[in-house]
Amino acid sequence: MLKRAQLVTFCMVVESESLTAAAERLFCVPSNVTKKLKDLEKGKWVKVEGWADAAAAKAEIIASFERAAKK
Repeated sequence: MLKRAQLVTFCMVVESESLTAAAERLFCVPSNVTKKLKDLEKGKWVKVEGWADAAAAKAEIIASFERAAKK
């Protein structure tokens, strides 16, 4: 099952364009970011936890991509 923290980590890497920068923004070391990304590989079809509903999840994902596109 995909956890919200894993998705946030993934989005942070996309927005930051580097593992090191994402780790700094997440207040952790790069190896922790790498581990969370590797954990995503175990299941291709997952259920997202941590949002009220599918609309809230979609809104956060879209907002993340919009922030990345502005860079």
